[in-house]
Amino acid sequence: MPKLYRWKRRVEYAEATQHKSDKLPFASDLLVAEAQLLAPILHEIRTLLSPVDFVCSFLLLYTSIRNNGNSLSGRLNPNVIKSNIFKLSYCDSRCCYEVPGLMLSEHDKALIAKTLHHAPSLVELFAYFALPRVPVFVNTEIVSWAAGERTLELLFHMPSPRELLSLQATGKRVITAWLQESELCQYVGGRDPMEFLMHDLQHSSHFYKNRELYLEQVGVFDLLQHVLTRDNCSLLVLSQLDVEFREDLDYVISDMNASSTHILGMLKAKWVSASIRQPELYSRSAMDSDENDSQESDEINVNTTRMYLTSEQETAFVRVFESEVNNWDIDPCVADAFRRLCSDEWRQDKDQTIFAEYFQRRGENVMFGSK
Repeated sequence: MPKLYRWKRRVEYAEATQHKSDKLPFASDLLVAEAQLLAPILHEIRTLLSPVDFVCSFLLLYTSIRNNGNSLSGRLNPNVIKSNIFKLSYCDSRCCYEVPGLMLSEHDKALIAKTLHHAPSLVELFAYFALPRVPVFVNTEIVSWAAGERTLELLFHMPSPRELLSLQATGKRVITAWLQESELCQYVGGRDPMEFLMHDLQHSSHFYKNRELYLEQVGVFDLLQHVLTRDNCSLLVLSQLDVEFREDLDYVISDMNASSTHILGMLKAKWVSASIRQPELYSRSAMDSDENDSQESDEINVNTTRMYLTSEQETAFVRVFESEVNNWDIDPCVADAFRRLCSDEWRQDKDQTIFAEYFQRRGENVMFGSK
């Protein structure tokens, strides 16, 4: 039966991902059954447990249902356990046997008894044991969160891209857990409720990968937060005219946890693509700039079927790009590197270092007030 269950879930997942591009929720009989069982329990423990203990319970409940009643599959790699044990002294977590609705199986209890000589807390379960079909990064992020090494906010609703940007610009990430039965029986973005929560934990692992990359990301998100709250921001104007660019911009500010070069490179590439799809806007911007200089301007000849810029399109884009970036209040060397990004003039090592050093300093200033 477990094999059939997993096979059926894979078919449902394949069907769900067909809706991903349309961002439509997808319900299945299996998710409906899970939702009916789990929704009352999750509502009850929401007010009883800390955020990290709630997430532990959420995952243990789902793995129990999907693995014939067993929440645990075995011990973690000794090296992972060694790293986790060091952090446990900083954790405050409820005993795993005291959570309403969470019933560990005899298999789980036997596995715990072989490893530990006391009733473990919820976080200890993730420090010592693997869960079926749960990646190890989930265990690491939960233990690190409980030890105070992560600043995560547990939400019970889908945050907007701007809400996520605001949190990341202050050094935080979110974990989203569904509570309502109607939410628990749907795939969102091709992911069921458990997968969606684990995906947020994966973002956390990328965001907090190391101190340097963390500060760099905080710095670049702080810049984008500043840029997108400016009046007459050309990125916002373009996002209002071009639906695809609005989705691309939302993705950059909320769903990318990478180096500043990668984040700004994606932003600029999508900006260029939008300029090809919206030739009238860029033709108009170029002519407006020429009129300000009291010069004649001919209409720019554009070709929207090409996925690169013609010389005329490039001239128009550069005018808008320069006008926008000049208002970003960033170091001149960083602005110059951004101009070279996505072009033949990009200097891989030098410009990437310029980005990394600047945004790390900016992130450090946001988090610690240093200069």
